[in-house]
Amino acid sequence: MISIDDLILYENENSALDFKKTVYQKENFHELLLDVLAFANAHNEGDKYIILGVKHTNTNERELVGINATDLSDQSTYQQLVNSNIEPDINLECFLHSYDNKQYGVFRLVNPSDKPYILKKDYGKLKKGTALIRKGTLKMPLSRADLDKIYTTKNSIESFDGTIQIELSKTEFINNNQIVVQPLPELPSDRARAKIERIIAVKRKEVNNETARIVIPPIPKFIFDSPTPYENRTLNTLEENLKSVRETYFDDDMFELSSKHSQKININLLNKGNQYLEDCTVQLFFPKLEELCFLDKIYKEPQPEPSVITPSYLSVVANSASYDDIHYPDFSEREDCYFFESNIGDLKHNLPTEVFAVPLRLVFLGVYASKEFTIKIKIFGKNLVESIEDELKVTLLQST
Repeated sequence: MISIDDLILYENENSALDFKKTVYQKENFHELLLDVLAFANAHNEGDKYIILGVKHTNTNERELVGINATDLSDQSTYQQLVNSNIEPDINLECFLHSYDNKQYGVFRLVNPSDKPYILKKDYGKLKKGTALIRKGTLKMPLSRADLDKIYTTKNSIESFDGTIQIELSKTEFINNNQIVVQPLPELPSDRARAKIERIIAVKRKEVNNETARIVIPPIPKFIFDSPTPYENRTLNTLEENLKSVRETYFDDDMFELSSKHSQKININLLNKGNQYLEDCTVQLFFPKLEELCFLDKIYKEPQPEPSVITPSYLSVVANSASYDDIHYPDFSEREDCYFFESNIGDLKHNLPTEVFAVPLRLVFLGVYASKEFTIKIKIFGKNLVESIEDELKVTLLQST
């Protein structure tokens, strides 16, 4: 997936990228239509981006000014504007992106490949039939030579006409798109809470009865205690520790969830046609559900501070990035879903291919009965006339 941060910081305007200092307002929506037309007809393949909130000069200098998030309308407004005025339809995404405490608007034309695109009716001063093309940083009328190139390219591509079988990859707890959900375990913070509560109870009894001598049964250490063991802390300190126990043991909790109690989820694609689907990109839309918790990374086991027992160089080795860390799926949170995108290259026929190089890790919360949810899927390819849109229905089953 292209990094929006990298586009903002390092890329210059070109046939796939444009910067605008301000947001498109209703009075200049005609400018948005012209920009979308020009990008959609550009000869280079792939997604095109318009980023709002960046002032870019001819000398490739930039000023990151950001935008007011409330000035950006919702995606449906812009999508309706484009679909009602431009043909054929263009998949236009619009979303906010945060960087360095500023908000930026992002318009993304998702692989417009059904060229040529034209204005299908008059819009203000714009006339029906208007067609522009982006070349470098310029937009200009679509010429006969441009049309010849577009149709030559279209005719040279053999359209994919097969079908794609989609299912969850099988694991110990996943089969036939059904996931057996294991009950949530006791976490390090739960064990620490229980330990602190037992010590507090003992200390309170000792305060009320100085002669009381209650022996606390030994508790196995699951992590390094802080320099002062809980048993040696004051009652007031322990009560404060109890209030912040979740924050104190957050890294330990996340490591245990990530390594022992998460489900490893991947999507398996099987090309049932008799040809490759070329230059394939897959988009996944997971619904937001109370039962689903997405891990944003693979959490590592917390390391103690460097000491005689644990030299600093061992800590560095322990914290070095692995293949799984680097290739763990990126995702963005939207209003009603979590969005994933993966470029998987050519999808060979009759050869199962997984969407993610490293499985996504999910934690399921509070699943007490069978429940179904739907993952929406879009598949794009160089030799697809239109994107493939499908749904994958997943059933959660309570462990018996």
